[in-house]
Amino acid sequence: MLLACSARSLVAAQITAAAEPSFAGLELEIVAEVNRLRADPKGYASKLKAWRPLYHGRLIITRKDGHDNTEETPEGLPALEEAISALRSTHRMTSLSISKSLARAARDHVANQGPLGQVGHDDTDGGDPSARVGRYTPGRSSLAENISYGRWTAEDLVRHELVDDGMRDRGHRKNLLNRDFYNIGVACGRHARYGIMCVLDFSTEF
Repeated sequence: MLLACSARSLVAAQITAAAEPSFAGLELEIVAEVNRLRADPKGYASKLKAWRPLYHGRLIITRKDGHDNTEETPEGLPALEEAISALRSTHRMTSLSISKSLARAARDHVANQGPLGQVGHDDTDGGDPSARVGRYTPGRSSLAENISYGRWTAEDLVRHELVDDGMRDRGHRKNLLNRDFYNIGVACGRHARYGIMCVLDFSTEF
């Protein structure tokens, strides 16, 4: 089982309540964005290339509503370039189908962890992704889970997980580009520390 989670700094994650998107809509947008990536990895590399001018050393500086938003990264531009290179050598993959059982398992983790502001793949009672998915679909042979904190749009979330800056094993990227996966379940919700969290569960075919 491949597990990966990432958290954005509190400063970078700040957003007004009025701008908060519908979580149900965001979940569908994330699935669509992941499938856009899998349908055309080489084309998706161009979306990452557009971020090159926004890097200043290890800082990413974007502008929104007349204000600069600065995000500090562990690696900076080299991580972006590595992701671009990886996508250029990746062939088209099967689109992922939404699994209600995976989505329920993901939602359980959001409900358990979000109000407490915790991070990681284990529940407060020690349950892991296999146990959560097993409540709804016993006997899964291959599972993976990505968790993102502080990312408010599908494009930002997928880009961040593809670059996977600071993650030595690039686990988020590997899960997104795993051609053995056919199903996905996504759940997003409020997080007491980072504002929002999204859980993406992946699995092989039923």
